Amino acid sequence: MVGKRKRSLEMGWMHTPSGLFPKKSEKDPAPESLLQRISCTCKKGCTNACGCRKADNESEEGDAPAPIDMVDEQLEREDIEL
Repeated sequence: MVGKRKRSLEMGWMHTPSGLFPKKSEKDPAPESLLQRISCTCKKGCTNACGCRKADNESEEGDAPAPIDMVDEQLEREDIEL
């Protein structure tokens, strides 16, 4: 917010002996149905180094997860609450 100062401790930071440290989010990063559809675009087999879900997860319909650039199209077809 431009022009308004907020206290750090009210904006997701906590005080530690080393100084301020960001708090971990208590919310999920996205709905599980969306996370199941995201994968990287590995060219030579998935090593799961990037957290890719391609290796073990499949969607409810049995389709392989879509690369991240295809997620927007999927969101347009489904009513996913973000």
